[in-house]
Amino acid sequence: TTMTSSSEAPKFIPQNVAHNKLLIYKCKVFTSLLFGLYAGLYGLLAFQGLSFFFLIFILTSVLIKSMVQIRTAQTVTSEIADLWMYGLADSFLTFVLFWTLAYNGKWLFRTH
Repeated sequence: TTMTSSSEAPKFIPQNVAHNKLLIYKCKVFTSLLFGLYAGLYGLLAFQGLSFFFLIFILTSVLIKSMVQIRTAQTVTSEIADLWMYGLADSFLTFVLFWTLAYNGKWLFRTH
């Protein structure tokens, strides 16, 4: 076996990249869950709710990107685009699920 020099070391370790992507995914989905509940309890409907989701998703992506500096972005994901779009579909479905759950629960259990 030969020793590799530090200049030949990979820029990122695949296991660390997978772990960091999982953390980004969980952060975006949990944020969508919380703000889906908020949108339902606040009574947002149709395009208001969808606009609210995209606003929150973009803000979450911006906050994550601001925490990850460009120099270290290669250790988080292999591409910067992954930071923006990663988890969009699952976040959207989570948002819609908890949005409708909270909205319907609000009207179902209200007192007259």
